[in-house]
Amino acid sequence: MQVVTFTQAQTDLTQAYAAEHVTWLVAFSILIAMLASFASFNHVQLIRRRELTNSRVSWTLLGAVAMGAGVWAMHFTGMLSYQLPLDVNYHTGRTALSVVPAVLAGYVTLTVISKPTLQIRDVLVGGVLMGAGIGLMHYIGMSAMILPAERLYQPLMFVLSILVAIVLATLSLSVRPLLSSMLKHPLLLNLLASVFMGLAITSMHYVAMHATIFMPLSEAYQRPAVAMLDNSALVTIAVAVAVFIVLISSLAVVMRFRLLHVELGQKAAEAEARALEDRFRTIAERVPGMVYEFRLDASAQMSFPYTSDAVRDIYGVTPEEIRNDALILEQIIHPDDLSLVYQGIEESARTMQPWQSEYRVIRRTDGAERWLLGSAAPLPDADGAVIWSGVITDITERKKHDEMIYQLAFYDALTELPNRRLIYRQLEQKMAEAQREGWCGVVIFIDVDSFKRLNDSQGHSAGDSLLRQIGARLRKASSESALVGRLSSDEFVVVEAKLADSYHACVPHAKQLATELLNTLNGEFDLEGHRFECALSMGICMFRHHKVDAAEILKRADIAMHEAKSAGGNQWRLFDPAMQSGLEHRYQLEQALRSLVNHPDDQLSLHLQPQVNANNQIAGAEALLRWQHPDFGAISPGEFIPLAEETGLIVPIGQWVITQACELLAQWQQSADLAELTLSVNVSARQFYQPDFVESVLQQVAKIGPVANHLVLELTESLILEDIEEAVKRMLALKAHGVRFSMDDFGTGYSSLSYLATLPFDEVKIDQSFISKANQGDSSREWIIIEAIIGLADKLRMQVIAEGVESKQQQQALLRRNCRAFQGFYFSKPLTQEAFASLVTTQRV
Repeated sequence: MQVVTFTQAQTDLTQAYAAEHVTWLVAFSILIAMLASFASFNHVQLIRRRELTNSRVSWTLLGAVAMGAGVWAMHFTGMLSYQLPLDVNYHTGRTALSVVPAVLAGYVTLTVISKPTLQIRDVLVGGVLMGAGIGLMHYIGMSAMILPAERLYQPLMFVLSILVAIVLATLSLSVRPLLSSMLKHPLLLNLLASVFMGLAITSMHYVAMHATIFMPLSEAYQRPAVAMLDNSALVTIAVAVAVFIVLISSLAVVMRFRLLHVELGQKAAEAEARALEDRFRTIAERVPGMVYEFRLDASAQMSFPYTSDAVRDIYGVTPEEIRNDALILEQIIHPDDLSLVYQGIEESARTMQPWQSEYRVIRRTDGAERWLLGSAAPLPDADGAVIWSGVITDITERKKHDEMIYQLAFYDALTELPNRRLIYRQLEQKMAEAQREGWCGVVIFIDVDSFKRLNDSQGHSAGDSLLRQIGARLRKASSESALVGRLSSDEFVVVEAKLADSYHACVPHAKQLATELLNTLNGEFDLEGHRFECALSMGICMFRHHKVDAAEILKRADIAMHEAKSAGGNQWRLFDPAMQSGLEHRYQLEQALRSLVNHPDDQLSLHLQPQVNANNQIAGAEALLRWQHPDFGAISPGEFIPLAEETGLIVPIGQWVITQACELLAQWQQSADLAELTLSVNVSARQFYQPDFVESVLQQVAKIGPVANHLVLELTESLILEDIEEAVKRMLALKAHGVRFSMDDFGTGYSSLSYLATLPFDEVKIDQSFISKANQGDSSREWIIIEAIIGLADKLRMQVIAEGVESKQQQQALLRRNCRAFQGFYFSKPLTQEAFASLVTTQRV
């Protein structure tokens, strides 16, 4: 049996059997073709999925079967719709064989059009193969018809059917690339392409059916003895195939929707992952340091699975260089810190506690030494490895700042020696070691003699230069283990440890050390071209098992130093407990003095020493302060007046003295014997230069009214020389209200006699030191000075009073030199106010 037989020119077509198509079967065949196309196009999307790479052939074959079966079912459904006036059966073998070209064509077509990027050539190839496969399937299926008629094909219509199949198949395949830019929904795009493909398949079938002519047989018909299918069987098969196509289409749609859902979810997850990754990278790049993940596996292999780009600045390497092997960092980490880093990592891996370490690296790019701070949290891995996630930051600048802060906090900026704070701390440590280990050490307290005078005469730059050189010499002269520091302006300290095992054995070593230091520092210093020989006072104090702190040891050394300074300086003294007793007494005296200023009337009093004229008549008195303490008894003015000056308490005490003097002068006005007497009061420099001194004195002078000239304020030469202009201004302000002034201790200062002519004094007191030294004869040097003072004062119309007159011979010598006023023990010792008043009254009788 031939598959294809064409009509001849002499064929009488009027003899052909007439046939009709059943409309609903035609429609059903078109639907089957569209369903088959829809199933195949959905398979294209499944084939393209990367997630289904391993099953791509299976999905392609399933799609090809769906398309081939659909084309076959459409064909035979169309055949069933073609009603001939004959009994038609179908050859089973050929009927089954006809599906093969359809499936193969579908497979080749799906393979071509499932490419990620569809070119025009691919569309043309797919259209040709699809059209050819449909045509081959059709004509093999037609050849399976068994009927009592001859089957012929009109040549032109035959060719046209093949061309129609190819053209329409190509157009249906072109729908996707042409409309994909307009139709974004893939399901709608597949549906539209399926409509075109279904029309292509059915159009080819029905064009080919019009090309078919069934002619009556010229001889008796004999049915072949082969397996055949009748119409009912064919309908059953066609329906089964249609159901199969529906199931395949449904499966493909469900899978497509599931994959679409998965795809959308995956895209969302990928977008979120990319966003998180981008955010992480952004954060990692903005973190001030290197964000990293470090891995230590069971075989001790180290790697950095992730590092931010900051690794280039931190270590001078790229992320790729250390991603699989971190041993390169061994050459970068400072050799002194490498073991510390490894120990920290091992400890963290063992305890699963966070790792943190400060270490140095020598950066590979420029060889710079940098300080790093690393911190990370460990997590165990399933394969026995440990993974740390953390940050490494460059703390070089912070280290520099810390070092600078430490230097500023614990070191002297001028000499670069340890300052008071560090001295106290390290001395405490050495004292603790001495008590624990049983050795003896020594503290040497050093003070520069006359340092203030150097600053005043040569300037502070010279003083600074001296201090720097002293610090350098002390470092050089001391042992490497010694603590050499600067306590304050011109005070240094040297602490030597482990001199001996006992206190007594330590003493000679300490003395020798102090002597060596003194000799070292006694040499000349070059102070900006000026040669300066330095003198120093040193105090020595040992320490071993004293139950005292560093402050107390330094205090004792300071006490010994002051003893050396009081002894003339440029020497050392060893601390003696008696020194501290004196210091404690001074402290108690100072506390008593501070308490005194609140209630001076209870303990202070004014004693009066008479001042007499040439006739030995009392003309006035000098008020002398006395202190009677309830516990200490009478305290000498030579002991408490300097302390009051040093502490500043002389100001309220001096104000009390002036107040008492004015009140006493007011009382004297009530007595004829006392009314004409003057009263002299000593004024200290600190009191005199108080801003309110003039106002406070005038308030008290108001109490004595017109006899203000009976009040005489005694000022020392050194007081006036502190600020001559201000002193003259204040003196004139008080003299305008009658107050008189006396220059006390004249001649003992550094001024010349010419100053006396420029200062508004009313009298001059010759210091008792001149009188006591003038006993050697009238030609002594002191008498020459005394005569000069008396002569100058006489010409300036100033009264002269000689202090410290203790014999008649002294008075007579002074009288011969025209001195007319005297004061001293020869006339009277200081008296109480009552005794003085009684003496004056007795003298007036």
